[in-house]
Amino acid sequence: MEIVRPPLPAEGRLDDLALPLGGEQVQYIGQALAKPHMLTTTDNYRDGRLIGLHLDDYARRYPHTDDYRAHAAAGHTIHVLRVRLAPGEGYIAPTEYLLHDGSTQDQEASAIAFWLGHWQRGKLPSLI
Repeated sequence: MEIVRPPLPAEGRLDDLALPLGGEQVQYIGQALAKPHMLTTTDNYRDGRLIGLHLDDYARRYPHTDDYRAHAAAGHTIHVLRVRLAPGEGYIAPTEYLLHDGSTQDQEASAIAFWLGHWQRGKLPSLI
């Protein structure tokens, strides 16, 4: 995982932001606005409920979010690292394998943008 500060595109088009970083294989997924002061910001697009820690699920991928939830429900420990991102910062991570969530706890609203693709390590200056 890398914490990065991507350059803003000249005309503010988020869908073009990742092209110089990963080429044509990068796919802009979209953006969202998270409400202020929320402990968890990830909602289930099917019913709008907040889902908390999760993997970006593929129906037949293992481990699945439900596997982690069953593990925790059985009394096993799951260690979580909290990383605060400043405005304009982001992260590059394999979110289909890394439990994650968003939060605006004690913060104002947060704009979020999403891409899928592969980037070489160090393509953007790492902040940590």
